[in-house]
Amino acid sequence: FAEGERIILREIDQWDLPMRQRRLRLRLYGLYVETLRRSGRVSLGQGKPLFDATRALIEHDMLEDPARAGQLLSTYTNLHRRAQEVRAPQDAWRVLDGWARTGLPALLERVPINSTQYARTVASMIRQLKNARHGLAYLLDRHDAEPTWLRRIGYAIWQQDVYHFARWRHEAGELGDLEPRLLKLVVAQLETNLLQGGHHGSYFWGGKWRWTAKYGLFADETSRIAELNGKSRAILVRCATMLRSSLGRGKRGVDVLADANKRGLLDENARWLLARWHRSDHAYAEALAVTDLLIAERPQNIGYRIHRVEVLTGLKRTKAARDELLGTEKAWLAQKRWSESTAARLGAVAAKVEFPDLAERWMEDAIRRRHDARGNRGGQDSTLSRYYRSLAIARGKLGKTEAAVEAASAAILSANPRRRGEVQSALKALTGALQAAKSLPGTIETYDAKVAKSGLDAPILRKAFAEVFHKRERYGEEIEQLLLARELDAGDADVHKRLVNAFDALGDAKGAVDALFGQIRLAPHVLAAYTDLADRYTQAGNPADAERALTMLVEVSPHQAAGHRVLATKREKQKRLAEAVVQWRQVVRTERLDPTGYLALARALIATGALDEAREVLKHVIATKWETRFDVAASQAADLLASLNR
Repeated sequence: FAEGERIILREIDQWDLPMRQRRLRLRLYGLYVETLRRSGRVSLGQGKPLFDATRALIEHDMLEDPARAGQLLSTYTNLHRRAQEVRAPQDAWRVLDGWARTGLPALLERVPINSTQYARTVASMIRQLKNARHGLAYLLDRHDAEPTWLRRIGYAIWQQDVYHFARWRHEAGELGDLEPRLLKLVVAQLETNLLQGGHHGSYFWGGKWRWTAKYGLFADETSRIAELNGKSRAILVRCATMLRSSLGRGKRGVDVLADANKRGLLDENARWLLARWHRSDHAYAEALAVTDLLIAERPQNIGYRIHRVEVLTGLKRTKAARDELLGTEKAWLAQKRWSESTAARLGAVAAKVEFPDLAERWMEDAIRRRHDARGNRGGQDSTLSRYYRSLAIARGKLGKTEAAVEAASAAILSANPRRRGEVQSALKALTGALQAAKSLPGTIETYDAKVAKSGLDAPILRKAFAEVFHKRERYGEEIEQLLLARELDAGDADVHKRLVNAFDALGDAKGAVDALFGQIRLAPHVLAAYTDLADRYTQAGNPADAERALTMLVEVSPHQAAGHRVLATKREKQKRLAEAVVQWRQVVRTERLDPTGYLALARALIATGALDEAREVLKHVIATKWETRFDVAASQAADLLASLNR
């Protein structure tokens, strides 16, 4: 480190170009930070003296050139992080917090446009080194101190960093005296959003950082604004949406919108929103009244007609719902407006409201039109997959099991494999069709005959057969289908897992063990199978075979860390610590870029009493520069090392 310092200082002396000198000084300060982290020594000293001297140099340079202080500030905050990791000093966060309130304001006054970015950098490090409450306290203090003109141009810290206000509030938990200060800002933002539109600050009433404890207060404030602005359609719609969609006050939101509708304030979009809310709340009579008015105004809107069908179904007016569907088909055909999307939408709602005959007819038409539009090309098509799913459901309800299975299979084949939800929906349609079968064994017998004739089988269908048998608790027949699926796709981990579970459900311990051996033979890198097998042998009172199953963990991949890691953890649970140390050594041998193995090795060494070696391992973790995702490793190692030295 000292030699590196001398080289950089010599370079600085040789260059007159200010830009080059700035870059070299930044590199010098980075060297000082790394020296501090690795407990090295340079001309400024070691440990806390080095920390204090580096702080002073960086603070001076930031004030000398505030416009370019951003990178220096990042190095400055990183200096405090490294200092706290090596306890030089232990409360470096307090030093940073003190400078943020006494020294940083002078810098922010000179670069007001960058002030929010600089304050955020400091606040984030305070949160990281201490806790979220202290970071939030600094943000609030900065908000109170910043010039008001920053808010007019959108550069205020609340405008730029409201996300951090919300997240750190959530992390902090109990806020104490900070709560009224923050709540005042949130309520003011809520009022601004409702009066002027916008979503700024929505983290506080939506998403994972929402402030649920204050929902009552937010709802009361929203109702107050709605009462004071009873003639503004836009404000009333925003208030109603806030109450219902964000604050969970569904009835209050509907009441605001319904009252505005009675007074003739709502436009078509707002009435459509009200109609859907009524249906969602099962207020079908009110929904029908609003929907009929919408259809009277726009008879060509198929969405309104579909909504009317769903409302009539909710009112148990089945015949009227069917007549509405058929009437819509007749009108669209007469007006030559019938299309693929029209057929698909009507088919989907027909399946939903239990008119499977209509759903089948319309979905077949939509599929035919889709194929025509694509030129009968195969391949993935999410839209086509959705059509086939609806067709499979409709055919299943009609008792056409074989045709339903055919449609569901087409849905799987046309689904996009990168969209897991899409594939799962297609598989669900397949199992649903099989569950609706009047005679599942007969369906399987027919399928087996086709397989025998063509020589083509499908593991997905075998798994679907097994799934239905499982739900009916017919585990023997489930196993039969899963064994066939395993032969077709030996690498499917789900098949192996379900096969073991099926044997367990039958109470067949030997069958479960055989299934695990089959998994190990066909898919040897699924490590969970080895530990499961060992546990079963242990429960059966066969420790020798249990031990053999565990040692196979590392034999299958001796130069990969995963097996050694699992075996090491198992040895620790067995209190066989010396053997755990052996396995952790293998982990660090095969995975040198992951500090978690070194930390586990150090803990195991401490447990066995090998304290000197544990210290060396921990010093290695502290001195090595790891990937950013392992940033906490050095502090964890420092904590362990400190506990050893006490």
